[in-house]
Amino acid sequence: MRTRTGLFSGLVYRPEEISEQVERTGFRSVGVMRVEQARLARAGYRHLIVSDENMIGSARNNLRQGRLYPLADERLLRFRPAFADRCRRIALTIRSYDSYWSSALAYAVAQGHRVPSSADCDLLVTQPRRWRDLIRDISHILPQADIVVMPFERLAHDPVRQLAILTDGLSSTVPIRDQEEWRNPSPRLEKLRNILVLRGEAQAAACLPGTTGRWMPFDESQREALRGQYLDDLTWLRRGADGLARLAETAPMNYPVATTTGQDLQKAFKTELDVKDEAEVALRVIRPPERGGLRHEPQRVVG
Repeated sequence: MRTRTGLFSGLVYRPEEISEQVERTGFRSVGVMRVEQARLARAGYRHLIVSDENMIGSARNNLRQGRLYPLADERLLRFRPAFADRCRRIALTIRSYDSYWSSALAYAVAQGHRVPSSADCDLLVTQPRRWRDLIRDISHILPQADIVVMPFERLAHDPVRQLAILTDGLSSTVPIRDQEEWRNPSPRLEKLRNILVLRGEAQAAACLPGTTGRWMPFDESQREALRGQYLDDLTWLRRGADGLARLAETAPMNYPVATTTGQDLQKAFKTELDVKDEAEVALRVIRPPERGGLRHEPQRVVG
């Protein structure tokens, strides 16, 4: 099911942008999706994985509103008629807040937004929404679905494991192509400086670090606070998430529950991948061929 060819038309608007015409278009899209699901079921498909980051909102809107997916419940409500009676499982990838917001800010600056000040970063540190709030929103709208939470730092690089989590252990006898290829990473410092200079903001470019690699706009105290918030979320998940969701991981993660220091989080995350928060893993399961096994669309991780 391809979501980038108009299939979600009328369903991914911000609530304040919804007009009568948008409502009509969304109603039609829901009907098309239900017809397509019925067709796939008749054709013998056992699993359908739908992946699109815009279903719960966008990083751009999060920055605009200074909140973490503040309208996720309203957005998902528009999709509920299309999937509610068929949706068995929802997978949500979460990421440490310092990495999440820095990635979002790098994209925003590259697309024309000004370089954030320390005060701007403080607003993101103190915004009240957490991943657990998003999980509660999802559970409220689709209470019958099994919500699986996948830590970005552990699973973003492992599409085979993600497929197994989504499909109760389904594996492929055909290797997923390009699984080591990371596409569309957040703009690195050198690129951001060049972009700023080209659009006449040399002074802003000079304020960025003169190094290479990924940009971290938060200072150390801000990063420590953001990482502490993430550790709190992980602790909540590992203690059962109030029965709303379960945490999936490839191996014991040994997160330090009693502490919230950045150093401890660094020890817990041996490898931190540089991929955008809305990492889209497109694993469209195709009907098994005659000789057995599964075929897949090329796997993509966008970051």
